[in-house]
Amino acid sequence: STGDRPITQSRPIRIGRPRKVLPSFYNEITINSNGYVMLGNVPGSDFSDSEAELLAQGPRIAMCWDDWSPQNAATGGGVFFDDDGARACIVFMGVPAFGSTTRFCNLELVLWASGRIDLFYDLSMTVPNTSSIVGISEGGGASPNALDLSAYPSLAGSTGYELFAANGFDLRGRTTAFTPLVAGGYTLSDPTVCQPPPG
Repeated sequence: STGDRPITQSRPIRIGRPRKVLPSFYNEITINSNGYVMLGNVPGSDFSDSEAELLAQGPRIAMCWDDWSPQNAATGGGVFFDDDGARACIVFMGVPAFGSTTRFCNLELVLWASGRIDLFYDLSMTVPNTSSIVGISEGGGASPNALDLSAYPSLAGSTGYELFAANGFDLRGRTTAFTPLVAGGYTLSDPTVCQPPPG
């Protein structure tokens, strides 16, 4: 779902309907060119992934927080946004790493109206040769909760993420769904394995 709204730098976007994410309602998100989305209108851009900032700053979804350069993507590539009401999709397609012509980010973030968050990584996604962060954080001084996303753990709250060392990214070809629980927190799963779409 690449839509027709290319993004080359940090950009706030109103979504079609408010969505409950981490765990408040938002009708605006800020898509950052460096592989993350801030919830709300949060200006600025940050290419240096940091666990301390992930926890201290505003609520964030980090698809692959690293130093990416969509302005240098080839024709047809870049960062795109689309919203059909049921889901808002952010796609990184052929986005090169800063200073590289051989390393590319190919992923999709889907924000479902149900509150579910999907992170999909294409097999063509290049393993970053620098550190990166993937996951969610409610921010504002959240407690640390580093984990192994590949094990599909459960989250008691709205913060959980993996800290990848250089060349350690292991999510290529995977989809991870963060499904909210009524009592709070999330279950993590692979939605491609006998999982119905969210209602």
